[in-house]
Amino acid sequence: MAQLDAGPGGYQEQPFQAVLTWTPQCEQIRDQPYTIIIKAVDNFQDSTGLVDLFAIRIRVIGPPPLGLDLESANDAFQLSWDLPYACDAAADNYFRGFSIWKRTGSNQFELDSCETGLDGRGYTKIAANWKGTQNGRYHYEDTDIEDEGSYCYRILAEFALTTPSGQPYLRVESIPSDEVCLRAKADRPLLTKVSVDQTDNTNGKITVKWIAPDPIALDTFLHPGPYRYELMRADGISGTDFQIVPGATFTSLTFTGLKDTMFQDQNLDTRTRGYNYRMDFYTGESTNRYGASQPASSVFLTTLPSDESSLLSWEYFVPWDNYSFDVWRSDQGGPFTKIGTTTSINYTDSDNVFNGFEYCYKITAFGDYGLDMIPAPLINDSQESCVIPEDNVAPCIPLVVVTNICDEATPGTPADAFSNYVSWTMPCSDDDIAYYIIYYSESPGDALIEIGRVDDPGDTFEHKPGEKIAGCYTVVAVDFIGNQSAPSQPVCVENCPVFELPNAFTPNGDGQNDLFTPFRSRFIETINFNVFNRWGQLVFTTTDPQINWNGGNHAGKDVSDGVYYYTCEAYESENQTPIVLSGYIELIRG
Repeated sequence: MAQLDAGPGGYQEQPFQAVLTWTPQCEQIRDQPYTIIIKAVDNFQDSTGLVDLFAIRIRVIGPPPLGLDLESANDAFQLSWDLPYACDAAADNYFRGFSIWKRTGSNQFELDSCETGLDGRGYTKIAANWKGTQNGRYHYEDTDIEDEGSYCYRILAEFALTTPSGQPYLRVESIPSDEVCLRAKADRPLLTKVSVDQTDNTNGKITVKWIAPDPIALDTFLHPGPYRYELMRADGISGTDFQIVPGATFTSLTFTGLKDTMFQDQNLDTRTRGYNYRMDFYTGESTNRYGASQPASSVFLTTLPSDESSLLSWEYFVPWDNYSFDVWRSDQGGPFTKIGTTTSINYTDSDNVFNGFEYCYKITAFGDYGLDMIPAPLINDSQESCVIPEDNVAPCIPLVVVTNICDEATPGTPADAFSNYVSWTMPCSDDDIAYYIIYYSESPGDALIEIGRVDDPGDTFEHKPGEKIAGCYTVVAVDFIGNQSAPSQPVCVENCPVFELPNAFTPNGDGQNDLFTPFRSRFIETINFNVFNRWGQLVFTTTDPQINWNGGNHAGKDVSDGVYYYTCEAYESENQTPIVLSGYIELIRG
């Protein structure tokens, strides 16, 4: 239970200090934080009674398992760690046991006091709810060990509530243990260095280093000499077509006579490609290799130009964990100086970088097998890669607004009074925009047509599409180099159609109201207009938006004076909801 030591009760003089004490128990470990609210009440003159609240969020996390150790015995890996665990006596069976996590190669991330679990770290869970013990320690045996590579392990403690039927729920994981690693087979070489010494298209150089097999693991009595190393090379950092490196075969009648553990590979194209290496190992007179190291590649750096910046990325395939990288730069042929350190395989350099000048870069990688018997860090350089920054960055995308007078127009406003006004703003501080291109299409999905160019972003572009104003607009920004932004999101506007009909006309040939036509019509493309007599017989039909009924029927004969019923559907365009009208027309010939 939390306790607040605030001294004597009642109101306190300011400033005021108090001590909040809470010692959580293992049963209070959970994924969500606890909330403690501190309430302060004022008693000063006119502010008496005012209250301020302050919330403290506290997350209770399971401690990591300690003392993790790893040994090889009986063709298996034996893991053990401290017993008791800090929370293995939690009440109500809240502690469920341990989960065992394994990966090939090391991942020596820095432990965070608030980060639990191992998701996204490259480990695979190989056991759960484990509580096995041996010789006074928790113990787990992993028999799934292949011949090559090194294996690394971490342990998590697991907690969960239990339903009345005994089923666990709301599982919570602890902070991970430290990592331990071990080689699966120590009876073969292990590459520790593939570092570019010289960058050139034909005279490039790469240094390769390796560690000899463990003679005890090899058992030189069972596998007598002569012994032979053959350094193999494949083009490309992930190449698999390995060939013997000229001059890189090392032979000795005795195992101790194999003293070479380094070779400089020469006459390479290190400027445009990386290389992958493997060390093959032979015993006796056999032409079949006894074993081989895992392949390891050089670090290959790629540089791309950007606007007053250089974009760096690099690749490698190695059996160890490269956990940190130094970035080096040379300005216009000068010496290399370190400009940064990163854990990523990407880096953007924009510090005093100017377009039109050449900058050269290289990467130094720091790695570790996570194995006690192998010195760390493993340090390897990439080749040098040069780039000339240029303005190839497109402007940001304009934000477009289209307005017209549809909302303010009256039914009597004629169609030729309408225009669309296209305006835009830039959501970023681009100051090198040369002009803007305005595009139009009649409807969404139609091909865009350029309708104008504007130099000043403060300008508003006026557009009259024709007999209607419906359409979609897009704006593209273009800088002085010619880089174009992506098109803005299309902004579409609709017509504001009007279609009104009179209720009488006089087709008597006097030139006044001789035709039945719309009283008002705006942005109407087609209609479906039908006229019926008092007996429901169709006497006239048309799709002409102007109607132009002269009082005749289908046979061309004049209909008699009287009242006629009509129905009408007026469409501004295809697939649009029509304006639906119906009513009566009084036909008067006089």
